[in-house]
Amino acid sequence: MITSTAIKMVGFAFAGFANTHLTHKLGLGRVTTIGALVQAFGYIFLIPAFPFPIMPVVYGVLGFGMALQGAACNTYVATLPNPQQHFGFVHAAYGIGALVCPLAVTGWASAGHKFSYFYAVSLGLSCLNVAICLGAFRFNYRIEDTHAELDGQKAGHEDVELDEVSGGRVTGSEGGVVEKQGRERGALETVLRMRIMWVFCLFILVYVGAEVSTGGWIVTFVIDERNGGPSGYWGGLALGRLVLARVNVALGEKRSVFYYLSIVVGLELAIWFAHNLVANAVTVALVGFLIGPLYPNACSIATKVIPRHLHNSTLGFIGAFGQVGSAVFPFMTGALAQKYSTYALQPMMIVLSVVMMSVWWFVPEPPKKDE
Repeated sequence: MITSTAIKMVGFAFAGFANTHLTHKLGLGRVTTIGALVQAFGYIFLIPAFPFPIMPVVYGVLGFGMALQGAACNTYVATLPNPQQHFGFVHAAYGIGALVCPLAVTGWASAGHKFSYFYAVSLGLSCLNVAICLGAFRFNYRIEDTHAELDGQKAGHEDVELDEVSGGRVTGSEGGVVEKQGRERGALETVLRMRIMWVFCLFILVYVGAEVSTGGWIVTFVIDERNGGPSGYWGGLALGRLVLARVNVALGEKRSVFYYLSIVVGLELAIWFAHNLVANAVTVALVGFLIGPLYPNACSIATKVIPRHLHNSTLGFIGAFGQVGSAVFPFMTGALAQKYSTYALQPMMIVLSVVMMSVWWFVPEPPKKDE
């Protein structure tokens, strides 16, 4: 599983680099549909349960297709009215899938069916996804290229971001020069020079690591240490993404992350020291509820402080770093749990929450609508 996850991470990374070229050449609609087709193609090779050396390669293909769709979907959502709410809806679907799929797989395996045949269900859903992408984008959808234009941003904030894009050589008032330089060296190099992009990447790396580590190990913790069963973590995560979008805006998209993570640290301490199954179950669901909005919140802010024509490339790299986190931190948590017991999960999550708050400090405030 670790090998498959690592190769899937490589697929995400490759997509991060390929995203810029593909989107500029083919358009967002075609890239989204191609990503859906690639993902469906990958599931075909998982159904027969080929020997192990083939499986990681297939996961790499799946990662590439998923990454293309993820970046394109987030880029499209950023163009919609009230994108904060739409980001919450889109990312809540991930939480619902993470909640339902393990239950479905368990029922499938318990019924005596061959495990790999369950990927036929994934293939069917992927084919439906391809049809939806074709119907929605008609294979020719493009987002208008606004280049260095930042919708709705105030001039002072634009100066900061354009200065980062240009590596500190020009100011926002010289947007035309930045645009020309960006065209000459290519959007990919422009994105890689942006300090703020790396801040988002680091935050998402740690966030996804914490999210997947908790989702993967909290059930083991509840079973081993509290004599319980499945938790409501993924349900809480999906619900938080659905209902807290407006709260994020009311509190401030940047400030809300500090509030949520501060509460999460307290909740992790409660899980650590409160030896009560019911209390732990409720607290775990609350942890999911509060950390759920962090990923869509980061995407929302990123698309507000980074020029629109760089959204797809930026979000592609952010997604790739999330996959790195999903491979590295659950492995680290497992190693600690094997050595010290599953009680290692809570201190690990507390440390990661503090790291997230430290990184988030460097994220700029998004512009307000009236500005």
